[in-house]
Amino acid sequence: MKFLGIEIERKTDILAMAAFLISMGSIIGQIALLLRGAEVAVDGPRQVILLFESTLGSRKYLNAISTQIYVNNGSPSYDDILKSETLEIGGSEKQIELESQELVDSTREGDKLVYRTRKAWKPEKIKAGDFISNETLFVPYPTRGSKRRDANYIDETSFYRLISAADLVRVELKAKTYGGQVLSSRCVLKKTDIMLGLREKGWASLRCDPKESGLVTLALERVGSLFAK
Repeated sequence: MKFLGIEIERKTDILAMAAFLISMGSIIGQIALLLRGAEVAVDGPRQVILLFESTLGSRKYLNAISTQIYVNNGSPSYDDILKSETLEIGGSEKQIELESQELVDSTREGDKLVYRTRKAWKPEKIKAGDFISNETLFVPYPTRGSKRRDANYIDETSFYRLISAADLVRVELKAKTYGGQVLSSRCVLKKTDIMLGLREKGWASLRCDPKESGLVTLALERVGSLFAK
């Protein structure tokens, strides 16, 4: 008999050919694994803290603290570097964009939220087979490509108006790596939990549910007109 143009005559030849094919398959698999490169995945955000801080002058605007984990499932020696993190809160077409500023440690002292800066946010290496865990403070970011650069600076009153039409508020974490990966993870917050926390304590620590069933998209098309002048 012939296989791939090779004449195979005896049982021993067939066994040798089978062993050869298994060996080649293993080598090809190892080569493919080595060529796979870095494979970064994000787990989270699992918890989101909403608060209002004096970002510009004495006015308080919406900030957020989010906890997420980045895992590099790539082959050995294929490290990658986390390039950026952003957090978007809102609807599918328009949203409030917050950008990473610091890595923090947050805790609760009675009804008071306390967070301490670990370090300023900067690109961070994610080694192959390893992970990094970030608790990130996100602050308003000037709107890109728009004349209204303060569109992401939203105060407490305006935020309440924005979420009044929604039962669930969508949060989307976006991240990029220097290896070219674009990561995205979505979850939803319950409006009732947001309102309860913000009105009673001035901040809200919220479980971010990855399920989006029943999500009512926020009507943000007129977001600019709702901001305090």
